Amino acid sequence: MKTPLTNISVTRRPAPTKGALDDDPEEATVESNGNDQPVTTTSVSGQPMITASIESEFLRKLRAKLIGNVPSVQAWPLAEIMDMESEVSDEFTDAFQALFLALEGAMPPFDGRAGSAKKLIMELIEETEWPAFNDKVPVPAPWNVAMKQDAFRRYEVSAAMDVMMRLYHAKGAGAPDSPKLPPDG
Repeated sequence: MKTPLTNISVTRRPAPTKGALDDDPEEATVESNGNDQPVTTTSVSGQPMITASIESEFLRKLRAKLIGNVPSVQAWPLAEIMDMESEVSDEFTDAFQALFLALEGAMPPFDGRAGSAKKLIMELIEETEWPAFNDKVPVPAPWNVAMKQDAFRRYEVSAAMDVMMRLYHAKGAGAPDSPKLPPDG
């Protein structure tokens, strides 16, 4: 059985034999871990690597916000900061701070220049009322129970940083082509 890599739980397993995985990066072999949560591993250059993440409505909306309405003209990061590492670093710091403070109940100031990660994230927080547990950005099962919801929201903060790193690299940072994450060994 094959399924796209969305809403999955990941467990480290030995690397599959060479050729055991499909060439299509959107699909991987899926098996059950006994808790009705699919698990997957991927081998990159023969080394065991875990590349999947758990998808949520908030992360889908975040990705759409950062990519923008025209995927061929990615909205974030702004082209004018791509060669300024300190500016890009500030974007990551501001975005993390906005998400962390919102999660901890200390709403950060709604500022940031147009097109900045912080501005886009603050707009998304306002639109969805994240981190509230609501129908706009529900916590997926099995994390949608009282004792696990807060932990899942914290996961979304770290996953947001991963989304941003992937978009930064997809825009050509550090190399003429978009590197794979994790990179080939």
